[in-house]
Amino acid sequence: MVKGDFVTAWNLASAKYQKEATASKFAAGMKDFMTTNVPSGTKITYGKASVNGNKGTITVTFDAGGTTHALHMPIVKENGVWKVDMAKAVTP
Repeated sequence: MVKGDFVTAWNLASAKYQKEATASKFAAGMKDFMTTNVPSGTKITYGKASVNGNKGTITVTFDAGGTTHALHMPIVKENGVWKVDMAKAVTP
């Protein structure tokens, strides 16, 4: 996925989340998150998924010049395709 490609990111969101939000609100939130929390030049890597049935978690690691932070994103399988369960990912 290319930085700033919010359409692809939206398409990777679970159907449940897409029913609760709009694509434009999602894009605005992601842009704000990336601008506020992810410095330019940050390397983003996706780890292996840990799966249990149709649910799981994938680790996304952000490396900004030696400072790393990992997010554990919940995933759900929908119609044979893995999607990010954004509703759970954005809940504190």
